[in-house]
Amino acid sequence: MLDALIAQRKQEALDYAAYLAKIVELTKQVTNGPGVAAYPKSVDTSAKRALYDNFVKNEAFVGFVDQAVRAAGQDDWRGNPFKVKKVRGAIEVAVEMYKKQGSTPAVPIAESRGKKSIKPEDEFVDEILELVKNQHEY
Repeated sequence: MLDALIAQRKQEALDYAAYLAKIVELTKQVTNGPGVAAYPKSVDTSAKRALYDNFVKNEAFVGFVDQAVRAAGQDDWRGNPFKVKKVRGAIEVAVEMYKKQGSTPAVPIAESRGKKSIKPEDEFVDEILELVKNQHEY
């Protein structure tokens, strides 16, 4: 009986060690974001990952938008309508440049849900702008 009790205690200790290892892994995921290794090397910030996840996992498109926003963004741009308009314009240019390369950017989220808009390009730029506004890196 004593041997069985010792064996049971060892098994519980092993189970607890596995439990602690899972906690450590979960903590790493919370700190670094889920599946960071699953992203291409150029998608190396949380803002780029948000763009990548929301717009059909297109690495080149993310690069165009990220560069445009970083170039056009000014201090406190979210609180100033003129600065927001400048960032929106830069996103429009990035979308157009991407299209000129022969690639088609993702479909606007509302359109993919069955809602058709009169100007899907404007809707698409607005969706990108909203996503960018919520990224603290920009």
